[in-house]
Amino acid sequence: MRGGWWSLPWPRTVYPEVPPRVVYALTELGHTLGHVVHERSTWRGARERAPRTEDAGTVPRR
Repeated sequence: MRGGWWSLPWPRTVYPEVPPRVVYALTELGHTLGHVVHERSTWRGARERAPRTEDAGTVPRR
């Protein structure tokens, strides 16, 4: 999908080296997702610290 119809919110730079080196960087659009990533991280941390319940309606943790 490289160079396809869509673009990522981070540019991908590939260097012609062996072994290959790829560097990613955030664009302005990517930086706007920072609060979403932070909130998800906070939510997951709280979920991992919560007591485990074995309800039929819960999704099993990995």
